[in-house]
Amino acid sequence: MAAVLQGRSDPKLLSTYSTERRKVARQLIDADKELSKLVATRPTAGDGSQKAKVDTAKIEAFMKRQSGFVSGTSIEYFPSYICTGQENQQLATGYKIGQRFHSAEAARVADGRSQHLGHLVKADGRWRIFLFGDNQDPT
Repeated sequence: MAAVLQGRSDPKLLSTYSTERRKVARQLIDADKELSKLVATRPTAGDGSQKAKVDTAKIEAFMKRQSGFVSGTSIEYFPSYICTGQENQQLATGYKIGQRFHSAEAARVADGRSQHLGHLVKADGRWRIFLFGDNQDPT
């Protein structure tokens, strides 16, 4: 929204927001419901004074399955005005186009310093492009 208001992006960008965010909101609501069911304790059959044990293995499996969503890295945007290039997926093996990538340690070409990519940029609304070189031919 800020990019449109500042004149840096075409207003048609806003038409993608509802579709993209609705899917993510639905995923969040579904995950919250599932987790609530896993951790909620219910009285066992009987006098109601005892509580059923929480199945920690199921909670661990849920958290492992949802870790990408919880961290925000598995949120996926489908092809749209803003998310294009799926026909070139073979150029980004190991990275799904439209999905945020995990912060990873990388060596900067400028000074050889190794840092996590997630620590190099601030969440300030600016767009960024990362270029990755091949280990055998970084050019």
